[in-house]
Amino acid sequence: MEVQSTLDGIENNGTIRRRYQAVEPHRDRYLAFISTFPNFGLREIDQNVALQAAKLRARYGFKTPDALFLATAIVEKAEAFITNDIRLQGIENIEIVLLNDFVE
Repeated sequence: MEVQSTLDGIENNGTIRRRYQAVEPHRDRYLAFISTFPNFGLREIDQNVALQAAKLRARYGFKTPDALFLATAIVEKAEAFITNDIRLQGIENIEIVLLNDFVE
């Protein structure tokens, strides 16, 4: 078990490294692009966000990325979370706004 876990970690690290290398040349353009949106920014995942995400995963069964996005919005006291993912409806502490509700 120990050896397999270590090997899995090494392989995952290699996969992450390759993906990062593929994205890195575009990083500055991406950061410049997202900085043009008002009320939008990047936030590091700190202990508060991680704990809130764990609570959301435990209570609602969300996948990690969804839980992290929602947890960040909750911790930052966002008024609403805008999405098209109907699975995120019905959580406490934040209003979920579905884009499809505004499309005819």
